[in-house]
Amino acid sequence: MTTTPELSREQRDAAMVERYADGETLDAIGQSFGITRERVRQIIAKVGGTNAEESRKNQIAAREAATKAAHEAFLAQYGNLARQMAKRGVSRPDTVLKLQALFPTIDVDLAEDALRGSAILFSKAQVDDIFSQEALAAGIWFLLGSDRNLAPDREWAVVNLDLSLMSELRAALESAEASPDDVATILGVIGAAQKHLSEDPAVSITGARYQELRDELVVAFGLVSRQGAFPWPPTRQTVMKRFGGWNEALEAMGG
Repeated sequence: MTTTPELSREQRDAAMVERYADGETLDAIGQSFGITRERVRQIIAKVGGTNAEESRKNQIAAREAATKAAHEAFLAQYGNLARQMAKRGVSRPDTVLKLQALFPTIDVDLAEDALRGSAILFSKAQVDDIFSQEALAAGIWFLLGSDRNLAPDREWAVVNLDLSLMSELRAALESAEASPDDVATILGVIGAAQKHLSEDPAVSITGARYQELRDELVVAFGLVSRQGAFPWPPTRQTVMKRFGGWNEALEAMGG
């Protein structure tokens, strides 16, 4: 909450009018002064009148114009490159990441907003298209093992997990800035879950429990990806879309 220094009543009222005219909301102003938004509105109407409202509209219009100009300037400089990438099937988030890598001074938020509002047609590939079915199933293994509090079984994993799957998961996790130890732990839990299920075929996990654990562990492991990347394990909706339903996903992994 924003706080303000001690002011006289006249100074306070004038500050409210000025902040409102600058485009700040009634709620934000009220919170900083410890009064309701309705009381702020009454004070501004009494002290500032129509001048405050008109000034506010002018400020907002000026900001919108500045934003539009910034978008147009960005597109004038990088729009052609973005169009070329879009023709190659590159998604909008990946286009922003590629531009940022080669032109480090780019404002990522500005780039994303400018491209989102442009007429450039980017690939509509979604998160469910970027992981293999094996990686999706591995997400279920991981959360099943986590639900059962299984200790990582690195020995089982190193012998039994396919190298292609390990490489895919490692790349996905490292793109989300997971540490090497975290990657090894996750692969170990996947191995432990597969071994556990081979010993007890009745073990399973519901879609609701999967999503609950997924939301917890994505944050716990710090797998909140950078802009343009997607966190693994994927959401329950993604898994269900790829496999045609939750039961179908469990069947595909042997659960």
